Amino acid sequence: HSLALKSDGTVLAWGGNNSGQLGNGSLTASTIPVQILGAGSGVVAISAGAAFSMALKSNGTVLTWGNNASGQLGNWTFTDSSVPVAVVGVSGVKQVAAGAAFSLALLTNGTIKSWGNNASGQLGDGTAPTDHAAAVTVYLTSGITQVSAGFSHAFARKATGTLRAWGRNASGELGLGTTVQHNTPVGLSLSGSLQVSAGGAHTVILQGPALTLSPLSGPAGTAITVKGLHFAPGEFVAFSYATNLASPATLTLCNATAGATGTATCVGNIPTVNQGPAGGHLIRGIGFTSLMSATRKYTLT
Repeated sequence: HSLALKSDGTVLAWGGNNSGQLGNGSLTASTIPVQILGAGSGVVAISAGAAFSMALKSNGTVLTWGNNASGQLGNWTFTDSSVPVAVVGVSGVKQVAAGAAFSLALLTNGTIKSWGNNASGQLGDGTAPTDHAAAVTVYLTSGITQVSAGFSHAFARKATGTLRAWGRNASGELGLGTTVQHNTPVGLSLSGSLQVSAGGAHTVILQGPALTLSPLSGPAGTAITVKGLHFAPGEFVAFSYATNLASPATLTLCNATAGATGTATCVGNIPTVNQGPAGGHLIRGIGFTSLMSATRKYTLT
């Protein structure tokens, strides 16, 4: 089945409807768009699972409808619904993602709620294979900016561009170099991700620039090697140091030209004048052709 979010905040659906996933109060399939009943306006995001649907409202609450055999509607029952029902106990949501038979909700505080099928650990709370009709909390700290649900696996992207994955891994969809299932989130050895999309049994990542520093801390005058990854080949990359002062706000650290693989490396010295207070300072690299940038924290001691 398919969902469409209109500019007026209402939702249309069409296709299969054996579990009520069209949300129009019937179980009859439709080859043309039909109006979702009971959702009203004010919907800001939608997501379609295998035979159920999700809608995020502007007030941060979530509506679901369709198949509920695994509790994927999140309304504390296992009964299908052909009209939208409210997810119980979940608010402050900014993104939703529907898997085959499980649901994810990213909250404004950067944490994740999940509910529904958990046969492969896709709820990320460590209780597999127990399904949950009430929302549980994924074992992750805050700082999550995006979630994506596959058939039976899930991904979370942090603000730093790093990734966490959990759930089914029989085809290596978690990207860990193994086929071992994980019932709680594990980190990937990747950085600089801009977006992640989990498919049926595979995952796609849009990767942007990233920085590595060596060393990551030291006093003023320390020589550090800065490596920028995933910039445009051949572009000029400027690296700067944030002073955390009103003026000057930044100082040039070093510059380099990205090679054929998009890697730009240079050595610079942490300033000895206007270096700012002890603590965290951002090193930023910006490509002059792509205008892409990346940051990494250096700790001034």
